[in-house]
Amino acid sequence: MGYILYLAYFITVCLIIYYLYFHTEIFIQNIPKIIIQTWKTDTIPDKYTNYIKTLKELHPDYQYIFFTDEQIEQFLKNNYPQYYETYKKLPIKIQKIDFFRYIAIYHYGGFYLDLDMKCLEKFDTLLQHYCVFPVDDYIKHREHMHRYKHFYNNNQHFLLGQYAFASVPRHPFLKILIDNIHQNINTYIKHVNADSDEYVYQTTGPDFVTLKYMQYKNKHDIFILDNKKRQCFGDYAQHLCMGSWK
Repeated sequence: MGYILYLAYFITVCLIIYYLYFHTEIFIQNIPKIIIQTWKTDTIPDKYTNYIKTLKELHPDYQYIFFTDEQIEQFLKNNYPQYYETYKKLPIKIQKIDFFRYIAIYHYGGFYLDLDMKCLEKFDTLLQHYCVFPVDDYIKHREHMHRYKHFYNNNQHFLLGQYAFASVPRHPFLKILIDNIHQNINTYIKHVNADSDEYVYQTTGPDFVTLKYMQYKNKHDIFILDNKKRQCFGDYAQHLCMGSWK
């Protein structure tokens, strides 16, 4: 009888711990409950509005912060004047937005998502981590292509995506991304190629982030969301690749 009571007590305690861990913030919350998105103006195209609506409905207790291009410039002027100059010099619009997204999450913490992200689940179980990046694409069977050779040869078999990511404020990996762009701005201008997607990928996009990840010593500090599907923020959201960055 005593053994049965002890077993019942043990199971009850385990269930309570499980509930608290996954349904409350009593145990761990590192990433703040903030969601950041951007668009050119306050007039958001209709094709994105339902995705934003779903995102907000799944996260009613999260702070939602939206930036227009004008607000981005004002934010950088007020908070990071040294980066504002770099932002202005970046030759292609998506480079500017890439640069800002890293700064915004570095500043506030929380989650960044492109507007063409279809949210499927609440993000609460990700709050325990310090920095979260998804898989952009897998390199397998593409190692012969010039874009992927360096990664494959260095045993990096996937690219990190930045269509969505999350972090605590002031995470050192984001600071590396920001400062690397800042320090290389003159090289970016010198070698600009507005007709090449790869130029963007390599200077501020997924190839750039992946290369910095490969060089980052504390990889255990970055949680990679990998559900074996490309362009997915794990099982939490799907990137619909509607070309919102172009």
